[in-house]
Amino acid sequence: MKSLRTRLIAAILLLVMVTVLGSWLAMGAALRPLLRQVFTSDLRMAVTVVERLDQGADHKALERRWGVRIRKAPWYTGDLNPDPPEGLGRLGMGRRGPIVLEATTLDGYELHTSERANLVFVNSGDGWLVVRREVDRPEPKLRVLPFLALVALGVIGAAAGLATAVIRPLERSQAAMNLLAEGDLSHRLPEKGPRELQQVARTFNAMAQQIERRLQAEKQLLAGVSHELRTPMTRLRLELEMLRELGPDPARLDRMESDIEELDALVQELTRLSRLELGQQPLVLEEVDLDALCAELASRIPRCEIQGQAGKHVVDRALLHRAVDNLLRNAERYAPDGPLTLALSPGLIQVQDTGPGVPQEALDQLFEPFFRAEDSRNRHTGGLGLGLMIVAQVARLHGGRAWAELRDGGGLQVSISLGQAKVDPAA
Repeated sequence: MKSLRTRLIAAILLLVMVTVLGSWLAMGAALRPLLRQVFTSDLRMAVTVVERLDQGADHKALERRWGVRIRKAPWYTGDLNPDPPEGLGRLGMGRRGPIVLEATTLDGYELHTSERANLVFVNSGDGWLVVRREVDRPEPKLRVLPFLALVALGVIGAAAGLATAVIRPLERSQAAMNLLAEGDLSHRLPEKGPRELQQVARTFNAMAQQIERRLQAEKQLLAGVSHELRTPMTRLRLELEMLRELGPDPARLDRMESDIEELDALVQELTRLSRLELGQQPLVLEEVDLDALCAELASRIPRCEIQGQAGKHVVDRALLHRAVDNLLRNAERYAPDGPLTLALSPGLIQVQDTGPGVPQEALDQLFEPFFRAEDSRNRHTGGLGLGLMIVAQVARLHGGRAWAELRDGGGLQVSISLGQAKVDPAA
């Protein structure tokens, strides 16, 4: 299989050859009428020369004046298809093979002419004369041929350089893809060169960054899962050992049941998370009254106040219900005493609490799996560490985003913006 560089050079070479051949043929077609006019003038000049000779003019003077060679041709028999005789050779004629002559008359003189050989036989009163102008008519085309060949070689050289310059970014992209396939997710393409190449580099870099981010999130998720599973599993193991030693105890059995419920809840949340991430849980879109949905969720928390109105929006009711519920549960968990506010506006849902908040640098990490900021919020455990991550995914599926901010009066505000939901074309 030929390489792209070879194909590109071959294509340019073919284009150059076609262009050169076309230029050659076009030049011949353009020169042909002009050369024909010149040859016609040569015929008139030959007749004029013969007339002057008949009037007694010196043929040497005529040769100098007209720039021609004039010779008597007693060896010429009037054959229109003669083999080049020795006499033609002495005149510098007949070097291109047999000469085919054409018969014509002009001003009463019989002329046998050869446009290709650039000669005119004139039948005068003293026999045949041959008049030849020292001009080679094919010469203009022959002279331009080396120039065209030189131009073609230059274009071919430039084409080879251009092909290399065009292929080099593709080779860099291929090398970058190989590095990415080998596991070097930190490799990036330089975003320079023409606009199209910059766009390709930006697209590749965005893809590599997204893959790196997703794999990092998977690693964090696995690390978090192993950490979260270790605690209830350890408690269960201890409870089992105590049951073997001391016998069944209702309180101990209740604690074991609670640990099992915690493990079951973790597995369910991980399953939901995976389905959302892989797109295996399609969106069921419908027009939902967000005010009614939020009022329903806020009704179970007496200290939760609703402000503003969000109106109706096309969303997946079940997913959005889960996301807002996660926000309220998170705020209720970390701010158990102060008031909660559910602020609504078109396309925006915000949950505000009066809890201890988080450090400023931890705001962007709140939506990562199993992340807990190192501050007083950690004292109120009980969540699985996946709620805010599900909130962020639900927001992305609805064409929006989720973010967290520190409130001026203390506490945290987590927001969900809703855009146009992303619909799977295959659904």
